[in-house]
Amino acid sequence: MRKRGFTLVELLVVIAIIGVLIALLLPAVQQAREAARRMSCSNNLKQLGLSLHNYHDTHSTFPPSSIAGNGNLGAHGPTAWVCLLPYIEQDAFLDQIRTASNNYQMTFWLGSGGSGPLRNVIKDIAIDGYWCPSSPLPRFLATGPSGDQVQVQQPDYILIAGSDNHITTDFAAYNSSSVSDGGVFRNFVGTSFRDITDGTSNTICISEQSGFTTDGTNKSYDGRGNPESGWYMGAKISARPTGTDDSWGTDDRCWNITTVRQGIGTKIIGGNWAKSYACNTPIQSAHPGGALAILSDASVRFLPETLDIDVGKNLADRDDGNVVQVP
Repeated sequence: MRKRGFTLVELLVVIAIIGVLIALLLPAVQQAREAARRMSCSNNLKQLGLSLHNYHDTHSTFPPSSIAGNGNLGAHGPTAWVCLLPYIEQDAFLDQIRTASNNYQMTFWLGSGGSGPLRNVIKDIAIDGYWCPSSPLPRFLATGPSGDQVQVQQPDYILIAGSDNHITTDFAAYNSSSVSDGGVFRNFVGTSFRDITDGTSNTICISEQSGFTTDGTNKSYDGRGNPESGWYMGAKISARPTGTDDSWGTDDRCWNITTVRQGIGTKIIGGNWAKSYACNTPIQSAHPGGALAILSDASVRFLPETLDIDVGKNLADRDDGNVVQVP
């Protein structure tokens, strides 16, 4: 007796059905993967929030956004990210940085020849806690003089300096950007719990910069800091914004901090103030619908793109008297 096999039509129907099922399942798989990546990102931020509190327990303040380099106020020193290394189990790496920089006596400007010993220590080093798993942005960028370039990790998280609504805001920083002293992270000065008079559960201190920034012409660009800074370098001036446009100083550029000026994940209209060196690099992420942020009580919350801009600015300021909560 002759056995009957599949006809070509039947085989094509089966293949078509399998294709439809795969097409139906693929979005669910992608959503599950993004949910896992977002959870990992949230865990990164939670650990950073706890490290901030452990730092506060030791020093009675949060770390400054930047501290003096070169033993004076005339060179770029390390950032709060460097200060937090012992509190995220990176003591040995911090020891290497201290040794290479002669206990912070060397500039942390990674693009110059003088920072060669420091660049050789930090090149190709990846700190997973400073990187969002969902980020499509390059994890490393090349920096250093021609012929001596190395790959340096870029941060996917940003320190919040306050908002441009705060009374301290100077409006004449680099590329028409605005810089504030109203947030948790202040230049050369640590902030304590008692300074956050709006409440630690009502004040954000760190958020994401893990997605592409979109300008008014729908072009995308990397809105994070700069390869010459990585997450290592802060400002070199000792001044802090006071509300007068000349108080921030002549070298009025920002690294690893931002002053909130724009809504979460919104288009930047006419915004050189939102690009490298400027002080209003935006909060945005690769997560659909918004960005994660750390509140000063170490909790992690999701800031939706629909968040009212004034609410976002109030959350960024520690003491403006406009007490709001994350929706």
